[in-house]
Amino acid sequence: MNRVRWAGLLVLGFAAWLTAALPGAAQDRDDRYFTLRDPFRTERSYVPRTNVSPPMMLDAPSRQAGPLDSSTKEPEGDTYASSQEADEERETPALEYIAVLGDALAGPLAQGLADSFVQDMPEVAVIKKARGSSSLIRDDGIDWVKAAEELLGSEKVTVGVVMLGVNERQSAKDETGTFEPRTERWVQIYTRRIDELMAKFKAKNIPLFWVGLPAMKSTRLSQDMQYYNEIIRERAARAGVPFVDVWDGFVDENGQFVTSGPALDGQTRRLRASDGIAFSRAGARKLAHFVERDIRVLLNQRIPETTPPPADDQPAPSAPSGTPSAREQAPQQPPRPVAGPVVPLVGVAGPSGPLAGANPARSGLQASDPAVTQVLLKGEPAPTVAGRADDFVWPAGAAAPAPPVPAEPGKAAR
Repeated sequence: MNRVRWAGLLVLGFAAWLTAALPGAAQDRDDRYFTLRDPFRTERSYVPRTNVSPPMMLDAPSRQAGPLDSSTKEPEGDTYASSQEADEERETPALEYIAVLGDALAGPLAQGLADSFVQDMPEVAVIKKARGSSSLIRDDGIDWVKAAEELLGSEKVTVGVVMLGVNERQSAKDETGTFEPRTERWVQIYTRRIDELMAKFKAKNIPLFWVGLPAMKSTRLSQDMQYYNEIIRERAARAGVPFVDVWDGFVDENGQFVTSGPALDGQTRRLRASDGIAFSRAGARKLAHFVERDIRVLLNQRIPETTPPPADDQPAPSAPSGTPSAREQAPQQPPRPVAGPVVPLVGVAGPSGPLAGANPARSGLQASDPAVTQVLLKGEPAPTVAGRADDFVWPAGAAAPAPPVPAEPGKAAR
């Protein structure tokens, strides 16, 4: 009985001691975790952890569209307010003058054209004639028809580019009254103004390119831009003026407006401003690319190719007048025929003869050979050789049966 009592007291004491030891051991380890401590294990020295801030993570390079890097920065061209200013400020005189007329969108277009021509066609000068708040439907701010007439009469212009339409969402006025946008009379006034502006360039025999309007961030404004594009496209087709469509360059695969997209360098960059109307520098370069292609085709037909001067600005030595040139001294080849000789596709291409190294005695099948006569001429099987793989005589060693004699045609069995 005493043993049972002492055993119970021992168990209770051990449980009490274990209960008191657990909280301290847990605090020594870490207040954040619960662990069981082995009461029979020798305690090792432990240095409590200090509050260490998590390692600083470096931000990954941003993939948002931004300006061109300095390493991939494209050359920047200059625009001029007039052809006279271009002649005064340029080191070399220009051979072609591109006048860009329009509203707030024409300014980035002119800059994009200047950037595109500055490197490989420096003989081109871009004249920027842009008024941010102007429109074609109203002539109270600036009358673009009269402005174009004055421009073509007083300045050097060899190519015209027009981009107008972002401010056309206003009423039209004439001597009969005021008309709201998209009404029948409004459309008549708008189309008349387009025709008059195109006629000014055609009267001077100056090539004109009319650039269409791009998509906008506002859905309602984008719908208006499409409406104006259809009117301009139809009038340009009637007048024989190239209409440059840029809509697909600034929308996604679903036809929705995009702020960022693929630039001319193949990278995704910001093309439009935060207002959803203006263009960034990369967007202006992409906008100009659509009309730049057509202008280059035109200019390459007109600008003569210039030969670079010799080194050190020394004139190239010329041959004496009596000495024939290298081209004249070179042997003249006969002119090439339009077509080669007619070669038959069948028949013998040339004379035939015996093969080199062939045995004259065996260079052909002799009709006197009995094997040739039997197999090739009469069509009978060749005689078998006893014991060879093709010897099918049974039993082995028996004489081979004689081949059947074909009946004569006149004595066929009835």
